[in-house]
Amino acid sequence: SERAFATVSASYMPILARRARKWEALMRKPNALNVKSGKLKRYIRKGIPSGLRGEVWSAVSGAAALKIASPSLYTELKNETKLDSNILESIDLDLRRSYPGNVYFDDDRPESILPSLRRVLIALARHVSEVGYCQGLNFIAGLLLVIVGDEESTFWLMAVLLTQILPQPSYYMPGLTGLRCDCQSLEDLTRDKLRQVYDHFQSIGCSTSLIATKWFINVFIDVLPIETSARVLDCLFMEGSKILMRVSLTILHRYQDKLTTCTDLGEVFEVLKDNLKSDPWVFDCHDFMKSVFKVTQPLSRKTLELNRAKFYESENSP
Repeated sequence: SERAFATVSASYMPILARRARKWEALMRKPNALNVKSGKLKRYIRKGIPSGLRGEVWSAVSGAAALKIASPSLYTELKNETKLDSNILESIDLDLRRSYPGNVYFDDDRPESILPSLRRVLIALARHVSEVGYCQGLNFIAGLLLVIVGDEESTFWLMAVLLTQILPQPSYYMPGLTGLRCDCQSLEDLTRDKLRQVYDHFQSIGCSTSLIATKWFINVFIDVLPIETSARVLDCLFMEGSKILMRVSLTILHRYQDKLTTCTDLGEVFEVLKDNLKSDPWVFDCHDFMKSVFKVTQPLSRKTLELNRAKFYESENSP
């Protein structure tokens, strides 16, 4: 992965500098973060500069408005004494598993953000009580906290992610109904757009649902390199969960020749794991995101809504 990163970093740095200048000019304009702006959407798809991500994510997702409307809520919610002990135990267990080897998640290092992450997850569990805590939320909140650098803003971003941006019922609800729904939706899209992959998977008893579970529950964090994950988050906070389908289909499209030679589910997992850790394309987040919007056209919100409706109809049928 270090070799892959080195391969792309030299070419990506000039792109970053050019995008930073464009964003600097944009942010000087009134109503720069108007979510109805086509220009803003184009800018976000091409990447938000790291120093602006917290501000832009909060504005376009609605998290900033929620924070203004309830300025003292986070302070009230981060009190662990009012949280169920079983949920607190799950949070504490997962904290130690967050990004092993990263100095920000090492309790013995002065720069550790684990105490802050713990408070965010406690407040989130109390605020979104129907979810409480689910494994994987530590990775998402952890990366947001590193990027945003502020506990309260991270809490509100997580809150809006769980309650508004991701499909409802939430991926993280008991029973994981929302997660199973979107995994089935990806299965349907694979059948329609990548028929060769779909048919081969059917022949070896494999399902895209099994592959996509971690992708969706982690919103590709801890699946893709950090900067590529951040670029996915840029679009997720602006455009919603459709980006998760786009990224999934693009990955399956990229490796379809290798995937259609696999003989079982284990080989499928190995092909994806090896390539997502070593392919320079994955580390070149600019090229990666260009592929995401090129490969998956067209993909309408209506198609996703129909797929989800079909899933819930089958779930509720006697």
